[in-house]
Amino acid sequence: MSQGKARVSSLILQETFGDLVEKVGKYLIDNGAPTLAEIAKGLYMKKPEVKKCLLVLLQHHLVSYSTHKSNTLIYRAELSAILGRVRYPRHIHTGKDVAGDIGEMIVEDIVQHGQSVMSQCITRVTQRLREGGTKHDRIEEQVKQKFEKLVESHLIYRVRSPSLETTPTVSVQSIPIAERYIIPHISVVQLTNRKRGHSPEGDDTDEPAPKKSKSDRVEEDDSPDSDILWFLNIEQFQRYYRNKAIVQAVGEKVDPTSSIIIRALIKVSQKALHIEEPLYSGNGPSASVIQIMEGLPDNLHLQKEELVQYLSLLVEEQFLLKTDDAGGGSYCVNYKSASNLLCQSVLESVVCERFGSKPLRLFRLLLLKKHLEQKQISDMALIPNKEAKEMLYSLLAENFISLQEIPRSSDYAPSRTFYLFSVNKNQVARVVLQRCYKALGNLMTKRKHVAIDNRRLLEKYAQWERQQTSQEEDEVEIEEA
Repeated sequence: MSQGKARVSSLILQETFGDLVEKVGKYLIDNGAPTLAEIAKGLYMKKPEVKKCLLVLLQHHLVSYSTHKSNTLIYRAELSAILGRVRYPRHIHTGKDVAGDIGEMIVEDIVQHGQSVMSQCITRVTQRLREGGTKHDRIEEQVKQKFEKLVESHLIYRVRSPSLETTPTVSVQSIPIAERYIIPHISVVQLTNRKRGHSPEGDDTDEPAPKKSKSDRVEEDDSPDSDILWFLNIEQFQRYYRNKAIVQAVGEKVDPTSSIIIRALIKVSQKALHIEEPLYSGNGPSASVIQIMEGLPDNLHLQKEELVQYLSLLVEEQFLLKTDDAGGGSYCVNYKSASNLLCQSVLESVVCERFGSKPLRLFRLLLLKKHLEQKQISDMALIPNKEAKEMLYSLLAENFISLQEIPRSSDYAPSRTFYLFSVNKNQVARVVLQRCYKALGNLMTKRKHVAIDNRRLLEKYAQWERQQTSQEEDEVEIEEA
C-alpha cells in the first residue's frame, strides 16, 4: 500500500465521519488486522469509544471483521471501499439516470445512513419529498416502486446484518447471490401508518393515546422488515460505468450507430445473465444476431446484413468477440480488450497533456512496436535523433517508458550493448494512479485550509442564503394569501 493511498483514505474518513473515527480507521490501515483490545491500547482510547467508531465504519461497509485463532475478532480496513467514497456523488447521479429524482434521493439516503432497512429508507425519502413541497396521495407507493427498480437494476442489494455477538468465518457483508435481490413484501398501508405513527390495527376512537415510555417508543418504531438490510452494490455501479465508457469509446472511434449496437448487445446479454459476471471477467455473455436485432431501438432501421457488417467491424476493432457461426453468428463483448483500449487511451491523454504531441507519437510507436532502439524510434517517428533522445529520456525519467539493456558480451561494454525502449502499460498505469492519489490528497488538504481561512466568510454566505430562502417563502405565502 502506497503512502498516497493511505493519506487519501485518512482524509476521506476525517471529512466524512470526523477526527475520532478517522483516528480508528487510520490505525486499522497502518496496523493490518488488530483486535478491539489492541486498538484501544494503541490509541489510548476506551473500549466503548472504539466500539462506536467501529460500528460507524461497519455501518458503511468500510471495515470487515473475522475470527482469529484465539476465537477473538480482528478488524480490517477496506481500502477499496474507503477510496470508493470519492465516487459517491457519481453513484447518486447514476441513481437519477436509472430511477429519476426519487432514485437519486434513495441512493443519497443510503450513502448518508449506510446500510438501511427498506421501509425506513422509503419513509425518510417520502418525508423529504413532502418537506420539499411534493403533494401526492400515493407518494409512498412511488418511492417503493423506484426502490424496487434500483434493486432490479442490481444497484442496491441485500447485505448481512453485522452482529458482534457472532464469530463469523467470512465477511459479514457476504450473502448468497440468489438471495441478494429478493424484495420483501411491504404494503403501502404499513409504510403510511409507520410514518404517521399509527399501528396497522389502530382503533377509531378519538381518545388521545397514553404517553409511552422510551422503550415502548423504540419498539413501536421497529420496521416490518427490520432484519433485512440494503446497501449499494458498488461492483454493479462500476459495471455501469465500464459499459458506459465502452459505448462512448465505440461511438468516438467508429460511429454513433456502432455505439447503439454495442449498447443493445450489453443490454441483451445482461437480461440473459442470471448470475452476476465477475467485474474483471474477460468476456461477457454471448448473444445471437437475431437477439441483437430485437434489442435495437425502433428508429434504427438496419438490415441483417448491415448489422453483421457492423459487428464484424467491432470484432476487428477488438471491442467484440465472435463466439459462434450458427444462425448468423453469436457475439459477446470483449471486456478485457476493451478495458485495455480504454486504459491505453487514458495513458495517451496523460502523456499528451504532460509532454506534448511529439512525445505522444513516440509513446504510441513503442506501444505498437513493443521494443525499439533509439535510432529506430527517431527514424520511424520522423523526428531528429537529438530531439527524439531528449524526449525518450524525459519519458524514462518519469517512468512512462522502460529501458532494457541486452549485452552482446559479458563485459557489458556500451558499444556492444543493445538499448531497447518499451512501454509497460501496467507500470505506467500504477504511476498515473499514484499521481492521482497524490493530487487528490493535495486538493483535499488545500480545500480544508481554504475553508478554515475563510470560515467567517462562508458563515456569512450561509446566513445570507437562509435569509434569501426565508424571504422567498414569505413572498410565496403573501401571494397565496
